[in-house]
Amino acid sequence: MDGRALLMHATLHDAAAPDGYLLDAQHAKHDIRGKYEIKSVLGRGSYATARVAVEKGTGRHFACKTICKKGLSEDEQRRVRREVSVMYHLAGHPNVIKLEDAFEDDTYVHLVMELCSGGEMVQRILNKGAYTERGAAAIMRSILEAVAYAHDMGCMHRDIKIDNCMLLDASPDAPVKLVDWGFSSFVQPGKKLHKLCGTIAYLAPEVVAGSYDERADVWSCGVVLYAMLAGRLPFNGSTQEEVLNIIKSDTKGVPDMSGSAWAAVSEAAKSAVRALMTRDPRRRPSAREALRLDWIRECGAAGDNPIDIEPEVLHRMKDFAGMAKLKRHAAMVIAKQLPADQVLGLKLLFESMDRDGGGAVTARGLRDALGRRGCPKVARAELEDLLAHADLHGTARLDFAEFVAAALHHSVLADESYVRLAFDHFDRDRDGRISAAELAAALAEDGEAAGAAEAEGMLAEADEDGDGRVDYKEFKHMMRRGGCTDAAAGAGGPVLALGRAGSEGYYDLY
Repeated sequence: MDGRALLMHATLHDAAAPDGYLLDAQHAKHDIRGKYEIKSVLGRGSYATARVAVEKGTGRHFACKTICKKGLSEDEQRRVRREVSVMYHLAGHPNVIKLEDAFEDDTYVHLVMELCSGGEMVQRILNKGAYTERGAAAIMRSILEAVAYAHDMGCMHRDIKIDNCMLLDASPDAPVKLVDWGFSSFVQPGKKLHKLCGTIAYLAPEVVAGSYDERADVWSCGVVLYAMLAGRLPFNGSTQEEVLNIIKSDTKGVPDMSGSAWAAVSEAAKSAVRALMTRDPRRRPSAREALRLDWIRECGAAGDNPIDIEPEVLHRMKDFAGMAKLKRHAAMVIAKQLPADQVLGLKLLFESMDRDGGGAVTARGLRDALGRRGCPKVARAELEDLLAHADLHGTARLDFAEFVAAALHHSVLADESYVRLAFDHFDRDRDGRISAAELAAALAEDGEAAGAAEAEGMLAEADEDGDGRVDYKEFKHMMRRGGCTDAAAGAGGPVLALGRAGSEGYYDLY
């Protein structure tokens, strides 16, 4: 085992799935009924059922996707594991459905997530007809922001379609949530994927050809935009094979924007559709570039809010560098206890930045990795300063544990179970308060020497009553500063596609 493999092995929490189980041990053998009351059925599919789940004690409503493990093929098992890993990895974006909990018993896997009471976006189109341009642009901006975020984090969705765009509530300007990450995949810059998957009517030409990257998601976004503006899909046929042949054709596989449905649509909107559905993926904009298209930027802007073009992982690292030192050390404690499925995406990002295999991210490696993902250039001196502030060991380099700690979303740091885990790590005598001596001892155990004065200074960052110690309430306040908790969702329609027919009767390729 080489140095980097040893580092990975030592850092990740040992939570391998027990025999007969799909998920890590953290999720296995837990009874969902201990935390949630399972209510009415929202929808059924070929391999899963969605029900309302009510959290005991809070009354918050969620959607629970229950998957029967019996009879799942190896490919379907991988799809379940991948869905859980990717949703943990992408936690925190307002337009990505949030995985709240995962449970597994001998028979079922239960995925508890946000409940989108507004239902599927396709139903709004069927009920009310095509969107206005302003409404379509606002929705498309939200979808592209979710897709750009996923791409920045090293993930492809691979099944973007109207059916997988859910509305959080029934209001006219309800936020859109991108759901069903079962076909998603972690991707490396410059590497191609080859598996044919997704929903036929939304497939990019290069997916049909068998060699594609993240820009295939952008084509699918273009199909969604076309449908929002025209009230129908761009390519139709009497069979799946006929649709695939149309998509493969350089002449027929071009979106037709003639006819009465397009008469009142602006040229700027049509231009946005053409850009997203550019047949040559090399000339097609990335998701982040698509956010800068005039029609998306001007017509879809939420007020005067600028589009954030800073890569998510860099944004998180900057937040981490600005945290109180005690909070950064607490994040390290949490990072070392996270199960493998929750940090798989960060592991792949780390490896893309650790180009020489030395087991650390340097300013050069970070800058090169951002450049390979098409992100705006950042001065090396700025990145060196960032790493100097984020690094807890004074090396201006981040090892894997430090990188995970720096890249965690604030929702993980604010999670009650992880806050308690970190607090207990520092509260050595379990008296409910952290003293300077206890903090110094815990830091020494973690490999960092800290004198009494330094430990006292770190505690002062969270000590609200000035008694020289930090109790759990004060510690929790510190951990939750700088983030926000999610509002309770209402009740409503199913959150996930459940193996049913997609738009126009074309079934998912599964």
